[in-house]
Amino acid sequence: MHPMFSRDIYSTTISEDANIGDTVVKVTAEDVDRPVNKQLDRETIAGYALVVRALDSGTPAMSSTVVVNIDLADINDNPPTFTPANHTAVIQENKPIGTSILQLSVIDKDATHNGPPFNFRILSGNEGGWFKMDREGLLMSNQMFRRSEGTEYTIQVEARDSGRPPLSSTAVVSIRVIEESVHRPVASPLHVHIITMEDEFPGGVIGQIHATDQDTFDILTYGHTHQQNSLFKVSPRDGRIIALSGLDAGRYSLNATVSDGRFLVSVPVSVEVSEASAPMLREAVTVRFDRVDPHDFVHRHLPAVRRAIAVAMATPPSRPEALRVLSIQPVEATGQLDLLVAVEMPDGGGYYKAAFVSQKLSSARRQLDSVLRVSAVLDKNCSGLDCREAQCEQSITLDSHSLLTYSSAKTSFVSPRFHRSTRCVCSDGSCSAVSEVCEDMACPGDMQCVKTDSNRGPYACQCPPGKLGECAGHTSLSFSGNSYIKYRIIDGGRREEMKLQLRIRTLQSKGIIMYTRPEPCTVLKIEDGRLWFQLDCDKGGPGVLGISSWPINDGNWHQVTLELGGNFSSLSLDDGSVLRRQAPPRFRPPGSDWSLFFGAQVLPPDARGLTERKAPASQ
Repeated sequence: MHPMFSRDIYSTTISEDANIGDTVVKVTAEDVDRPVNKQLDRETIAGYALVVRALDSGTPAMSSTVVVNIDLADINDNPPTFTPANHTAVIQENKPIGTSILQLSVIDKDATHNGPPFNFRILSGNEGGWFKMDREGLLMSNQMFRRSEGTEYTIQVEARDSGRPPLSSTAVVSIRVIEESVHRPVASPLHVHIITMEDEFPGGVIGQIHATDQDTFDILTYGHTHQQNSLFKVSPRDGRIIALSGLDAGRYSLNATVSDGRFLVSVPVSVEVSEASAPMLREAVTVRFDRVDPHDFVHRHLPAVRRAIAVAMATPPSRPEALRVLSIQPVEATGQLDLLVAVEMPDGGGYYKAAFVSQKLSSARRQLDSVLRVSAVLDKNCSGLDCREAQCEQSITLDSHSLLTYSSAKTSFVSPRFHRSTRCVCSDGSCSAVSEVCEDMACPGDMQCVKTDSNRGPYACQCPPGKLGECAGHTSLSFSGNSYIKYRIIDGGRREEMKLQLRIRTLQSKGIIMYTRPEPCTVLKIEDGRLWFQLDCDKGGPGVLGISSWPINDGNWHQVTLELGGNFSSLSLDDGSVLRRQAPPRFRPPGSDWSLFFGAQVLPPDARGLTERKAPASQ
């Protein structure tokens, strides 16, 4: 019979300053133990997971294994380190007492209980009491400096951590006294145009004041004269303008200011809030431009594009408001830019039909290209939608809670993100047999619901044929639940590690993303809308990693990174949630017949009685 351990799992803690040869833990199965055989360092490896095997002397020999988890307890063996090691700062003469000169910062490799809070102090060089420093490391002036009394000072500062016993380090700070400001700050007036949908404005950053100063070391601060009771706020640090929620349509003005500490300059800011209506959206047309940055478009091209469209539509110069720009947004992963516009007819007679506007702008492509290269003019996109006897109907919606702000030194444009969707509509009852399964189907905004007759279901979400740029660029693959892609590894090398990076978006709550078929196999999957990675596939245990903090089946793109090494496994999502485990994943280097499957768990041909596990409908 197999030798038995006294416990299923052993857990213990050992200090990182333990001596080589110290016993970590004794596991009892025929009195087998395992000592530490190298110097420990928690800052390098915070813990270990050992698999201990006991083998008896019978014939045949029988064995069993047990997992021993070891966590290293931190000791205070790393002093705080200044970043950078030494500092240089300046202060202008005649600045008032208490002027901030430099904020010091340190890093500490130890655990949090042996690091912050840090205590800063001046050690030497401050015999005249010229400077003072608070406990958080902010160096300030303690007198009004004059260049006639001295131009350079050097002090030594210390940072001490909170460990027991505490450790410290020092740095040298050189302070130079320079002349006070000579030049006034310069800033251009700013015009902000905001598009709202039915007066639903959530508030947020709507632009930024851009100011310059010829005095090299001047620190500029921003504000405006009536900030306390205003609908707008100005960030004193960087000049960003924040509008409060509930902003009504109309025109506003605020007198912003920029100061270098000596001179105060006024900066006129005008804000125009326009409301987008349902009739505008019904007749809106998208003009798609090639390879242009949205900020650059607002700064350099938008006025000329407006004039070119006005000429194409024969809109008189006296009625610039007839051309309604509803949204500006980039096309994901393509470098292209969409401009959503509607054109008002003369004498308030409503808006030109989208088909008419599209025809006029398409006829004027040469004139538009002379301003900025146009990729397409889109009024309705029904590619891939089989409506048969029914009519294809397009709808455009604005997401008032997802604002896009593009700002230059003189102009800022704020608009909601827009989404385009199409469906088949039967208006006269003659096409009652046409299935409307797509009517309530929630596909991502730039994909289309397509009716199918296959066993995968009555519908599928896919990019329109020939319109790949509208989805996710030219490198995405879509899986609808009945397909997969296989990559065969010709030369896997002998490195016991693997790194996989991919982007995924889906609306499904369950499915296979990636599957490998070495021994043991691995699977990256979605369960209940959450991301999971599993070693040994269905066996579970310590090889399971899951990020359950938020679901990924929301129709948005998510970045996934999976790393497997000799003694760790790591799964990260959107660079914001990382799950790392020090347990050895038992990952073996791939052989010559090693394969990667995306979209399904594809089992070997001899796996009888088992079925494939399909991927979520995703891209």
